[in-house]
Amino acid sequence: MTRTTTAAPTLTVSTRILDDPGDVLRHTLRDAPLAFVRSGDGIVGIGEAARFTFSGPDRMRQASAVWRDLVQGAVVDDPVQLRGTGLVAFGSFAFADDSAERSVLVVPRVVIGKRRGKAWLTAVDTTP
Repeated sequence: MTRTTTAAPTLTVSTRILDDPGDVLRHTLRDAPLAFVRSGDGIVGIGEAARFTFSGPDRMRQASAVWRDLVQGAVVDDPVQLRGTGLVAFGSFAFADDSAERSVLVVPRVVIGKRRGKAWLTAVDTTP
């Protein structure tokens, strides 16, 4: 496993209701798109608060352990309490154990989301 960050950072996460941002996909970054959207509802990530990479046959277990540690150490303020609010990560995992491609877990710096007529913004701070 390779971590782009030297250690799992302590994250402070804050989610707040947002006026309707329109189509959430318009907020994706052209060079680094992070999105999970279906039928207009979903989340878009902007920037990177943390990035972790994994490879080999244990990549999923390694990612799971890193995520558990990250969540355990995070301070999350999420009064919105919908799926996709609070601390989230985007992942892309290689299918084959011996793939030359790395599996990646990215915690975005900002998330804009929309679900069931509600919109929100989540900000992730890595300042100790």
